[in-house]
Amino acid sequence: MTLDVEQLAARWVLEAIPSCELPAAAVQALSDGHDGPSLRQLAGEINPIRSDVSLLVECALVELGAPKLSRRDAALVLASRLAARIVDGSQPPYDGARQIWRLRNDVPELDHEFDPFIYWASEFEEASDEERKQFCIDAILASARDLGGHSA
Repeated sequence: MTLDVEQLAARWVLEAIPSCELPAAAVQALSDGHDGPSLRQLAGEINPIRSDVSLLVECALVELGAPKLSRRDAALVLASRLAARIVDGSQPPYDGARQIWRLRNDVPELDHEFDPFIYWASEFEEASDEERKQFCIDAILASARDLGGHSA
């Protein structure tokens, strides 16, 4: 499995990656062919604490060529990855929509990009029959495609 550097950067910006996962991500990056002193040092960390390795992670992200992301852009990256998984069937639509809804709640810098997911996840929760639930699932899938989650 290849490390998704942009997703890693997005999770870091949004504080959505546990610090205990950082060494494994660094090891994966090294095995993918990336290299750098900060990356090697991060790979060797045992039980890192975010505040202690923050500068090290920032340097490792630069070594990886990761983009500098705002919180808004980081949320869009994570949402587009979720949308792609909804479209390819590896993420159940309602669960993916709920995760995107949580992103919207966590990142107030977002405008209305995620409103369809919020609306259709809410409608799914209130649906009283299978036909309505399926309608909501289809709408979530369409929203995921619109967000850029087409399978490539």
